[in-house]
Amino acid sequence: MFKFIFVALFVLAQSTFALNFKVFGPCQDQALLDIDTEISKSISAGELTVELFNKNHVPYLGATAYMQSIYNTPFGLDAMEVVSDSYMRSHGWVYSVNGNVPDTYPHEVFVTNDAQVIWYFGYVVYDSGVWATEYLYTNKIKPEQFCQ
Repeated sequence: MFKFIFVALFVLAQSTFALNFKVFGPCQDQALLDIDTEISKSISAGELTVELFNKNHVPYLGATAYMQSIYNTPFGLDAMEVVSDSYMRSHGWVYSVNGNVPDTYPHEVFVTNDAQVIWYFGYVVYDSGVWATEYLYTNKIKPEQFCQ
């Protein structure tokens, strides 16, 4: 029985998990980065992001807990798009795991086997004093201030 438990633990410890990782910028319809990879340890979406960015020489400003800029995108006030006196869009980096945008920071969400992690330059709308709650893909509207 001891041998069986030892072998089972050894096999589990050596397991690898396959996952897909993508990054969508503000202007392109195709992913700027699309990687199928395997991991052999429990890892957060934030740790995975930083690891893959460093390994693939992706320019970024951020850490495991957040991303301000990927591929030299604007951030802060430079990422605000004022459409009118009462309507604007605030753009920034959003991540999803398996199609869901978590309510927590990326270093707090752990990925599992067959996961898909997507970072996209997204926006939220401010309309007449009310912020929307859904993050939309910026590349679907391709704002002129980012996409010339």
